[in-house]
Amino acid sequence: MPPHVKKFLQLCETIDSHDIRKILNLGVCVLHDLQRSEAKRLLHIFEVAMDKV
Repeated sequence: MPPHVKKFLQLCETIDSHDIRKILNLGVCVLHDLQRSEAKRLLHIFEVAMDKV
């Protein structure tokens, strides 16, 4: 996992739950048009997480 993704996920762990949806949405926007398989997998994880929040 790239270092910037690890930092992003660590940030998500430290914020209040009402802000998590905003951060996940930002992640989805950033990853949406990327073609790499890792980005697509992470995008799917973010989308699933948004459905649960």
